[in-house]
Amino acid sequence: MAELSVAEAIAATEVIAARFSGSALAVSKYSAKVRQAADAVEEFLGGPGKVIRNKNGDTIIMRGDKKVRFDINKTSGDQPHFHLQKETTSGNWKNIIKHRHYFKSGE
Repeated sequence: MAELSVAEAIAATEVIAARFSGSALAVSKYSAKVRQAADAVEEFLGGPGKVIRNKNGDTIIMRGDKKVRFDINKTSGDQPHFHLQKETTSGNWKNIIKHRHYFKSGE
């Protein structure tokens, strides 16, 4: 995924949500970078993902045994970041590639 600011990441989740729900939201109003980030998330998931919000208001995008979890509102004392995760056979979620992926510095 291209280096994104937090605002661009939030916009990418809006694009994904609109695609998943079949919304008439004008996806073209977003920058090419935001649309490409949405495409990269969908590629990781294997197609459009369901967008939900956790109790902290952070976005989680899921499809099958994969999810992308954004930690923007509650970062556990860290800078805003996201996780690429896969569900294990025991039902737990495990980070893949690395633990945390960070947004563009200063945003």
